[in-house]
Amino acid sequence: MANSIVERRKSSGLVQPSLEFYSGLQKRPSGIANGPSRKAAKGVQSPPAASRAPAVPFNERPTCSIAEACAAAGFGRTKLYELLDEGSVSTIKIGRRRLVRISSLLAFLDDRAAL
Repeated sequence: MANSIVERRKSSGLVQPSLEFYSGLQKRPSGIANGPSRKAAKGVQSPPAASRAPAVPFNERPTCSIAEACAAAGFGRTKLYELLDEGSVSTIKIGRRRLVRISSLLAFLDDRAAL
């Protein structure tokens, strides 16, 4: 049966490239996977940690992203979106981005802890 497959390939005109074709290709250096990052390509450097603005504690921030709210509350995106649909947690939209109001998230968690 293997011979018949090989014969069909030969008769159909499918030809594998020779080893000479592969020897002409250049290999990438081992340290480069997909080229330089966007920041490196643009020459953008992040400021040193000492000069960055201090991080605001979570409960003092006015809003957070959906992912941050899920991580802080300990449940998944689906459950968070259910709570948003119910009106248990409120959000604001800025452009296409949806931000969770931390005060409403903390109030929801406090109400659930009281039960």
